[in-house]
Amino acid sequence: KNIFMTDARKTEDNLTLEYERKFSDTENNIVGIYRRSSNAAYDRSLNVERPWLLDLRTEGFFDRYSKQWHPKHTLTGGVEYYKDQVLDYQDLAAKYSDGTVISKAVHLQDSWQLADSVKAVGSLRQDWNSYAGSKLSPALSLEYQPSEKVLYTLAYTEYFAPPKQLQIFSPDYGDEALKPEEGRVYEAGLTYIPDESSSLKINVFHRDATDVIAVDISLPKYLRRYANIAHEKATGFTVSASKRFSEKWRSLVAYTQTKVDTERKNSSPVSTMIPHGELLLDLMYEYDKYSVLLQGRGVFDQANGRGENRFANNNYWVWNASLNYKLQKNTRLYVKVNNIFNQFYSNWDNESGGFLGFDEWYAEPGRNYQIGINYSF
Repeated sequence: KNIFMTDARKTEDNLTLEYERKFSDTENNIVGIYRRSSNAAYDRSLNVERPWLLDLRTEGFFDRYSKQWHPKHTLTGGVEYYKDQVLDYQDLAAKYSDGTVISKAVHLQDSWQLADSVKAVGSLRQDWNSYAGSKLSPALSLEYQPSEKVLYTLAYTEYFAPPKQLQIFSPDYGDEALKPEEGRVYEAGLTYIPDESSSLKINVFHRDATDVIAVDISLPKYLRRYANIAHEKATGFTVSASKRFSEKWRSLVAYTQTKVDTERKNSSPVSTMIPHGELLLDLMYEYDKYSVLLQGRGVFDQANGRGENRFANNNYWVWNASLNYKLQKNTRLYVKVNNIFNQFYSNWDNESGGFLGFDEWYAEPGRNYQIGINYSF
């Protein structure tokens, strides 16, 4: 329905390299580097060349060391460093380039086997962000396994989410004074394994977040910017079940429901990219060197109760299929058909409050095909 900008394209490249060294049965280290580049543009719009361009890059490294220093204790520590850049931004009204955000972190975790059936994991993470400041975030989880068939879990986590590159540097909406989103997450879970061929998992969660970032549409259109606008709470649950029917057939069903409540109802919708309901269906067939996967994803109320007109479709199904063939022990050929039924949908809300005079979305890809080779060594 977007008649304003057409002929869009997007290119990405991702590189991840990791090296793990196991010094002994109780000690190992993993070091890795990461690089991701993304370039998106509309190539034609009302005879205007390059009406919209966004060129982003993220690169960095991590190092993680683990040591079982006691029969009941395993200590894990690490460092991270990432650089997020806006290499080029351009739209009909403004241009921007060379915006950089540096993120650094150190973390320490101790896994403590309190008893044969009880395990505790505690951690501390210290973040530093060149724009959003720093925060020390603790986390704690408990596991209780009274038998081989039942596992109970409890967890508490604090988190620190700095603003993204575009939220800081966008010429139209960015704000370099944005504060990070901070919050707490509470979780409880149950895993039940009645036999070797099936399992059932239930997880409930609650998230309490402050300084959530979104475009503040309560301001006049020419003054709208990203802002820390909301105190947000999200509560939900996930139920999943897996079953192996035979050596050749197995399946997975998972349903997640999330309810998001935002303090400022008259402002820009926050967390509309989190559906109210999401159902995943997997059916796999394996025989000799072949494996086939049929996967369905159903979304119910994509806008999480904030209006059906914010997305191309508020309720939809997307189906994917893949065929794998093992050429050799470490080599696998795959063919994929994504979005088999060419469903028109969007995961990103670009509702402009009527500013453009028509509905606007960033649509997800329609039916598409992939073929490739996976080699592990």
